[in-house]
Amino acid sequence: MSAVANMFRMPCGQLWFCSYGAPVEIRFRDSDYFRVQFHRTGVGSTRIGSRTLPIGPEEGCISHAAATLSFGLDFSNSCGASTGRP
Repeated sequence: MSAVANMFRMPCGQLWFCSYGAPVEIRFRDSDYFRVQFHRTGVGSTRIGSRTLPIGPEEGCISHAAATLSFGLDFSNSCGASTGRP
């Protein structure tokens, strides 16, 4: 596996970039932030409850913290997360 991840902290949130080089599923528990995902390469998805949202060249996603992110083989994305508080 050739995982790459970076994070930049800001006053009200964070920016992330991640790529795993292999199919990966990551579950996030509930918290007080929301996530904005932007596609970079490949295809992935975000599952919130029973609803699955594709993440691809023409789809992004805004979700609350509790979600399951699925990364395809060559999927990479950039995310922003914010609590909405300074």
